[in-house]
Amino acid sequence: MNTEMNIQIAQDHNLQLRSEAGRHAAAARLRSADGGDRGFAPSEHAETIIRLATQADARALGRLAQLEGVDAPIGRVLVAETDGVVLAALGVSGGNAIADPFHPTASLVSQLAEARASLRGESEGRGRFARVRAGLRRMCRPAGSAPRRRAGAPAVPGSESLLIP
Repeated sequence: MNTEMNIQIAQDHNLQLRSEAGRHAAAARLRSADGGDRGFAPSEHAETIIRLATQADARALGRLAQLEGVDAPIGRVLVAETDGVVLAALGVSGGNAIADPFHPTASLVSQLAEARASLRGESEGRGRFARVRAGLRRMCRPAGSAPRRRAGAPAVPGSESLLIP
């Protein structure tokens, strides 16, 4: 390689390192400004709470969004709080999770996804297939007919419907 190219590569690398250092410094200022996790390290027996966010969590959600470089979730939001510090969040109506990139949060995001599915009625056995099947049952009933009857219930004339197992 020639000397000019080496100098250009070194300058680009130096600029990139300075940019990353600036982002890390800004993240540290954000964490300390909101009294968040300055020097936060979850204890071995850290207590994690999954809950709906309140207005008091707005600053923590803004901090997570800024650390991730994305917009904060809107509407109803679930948060994962460890030892009193919000480390991850996930919108109930959809969207991606936001989490503190400086802490291990994969298990927290997984717990948030499970909680969201539970809130939305999508727990195991109640997923997309079950919802589609229920919709087909409603659509296949003749107009004005009664819903599917329970096993052993007496048949009522005119209430026959297509049953999908």
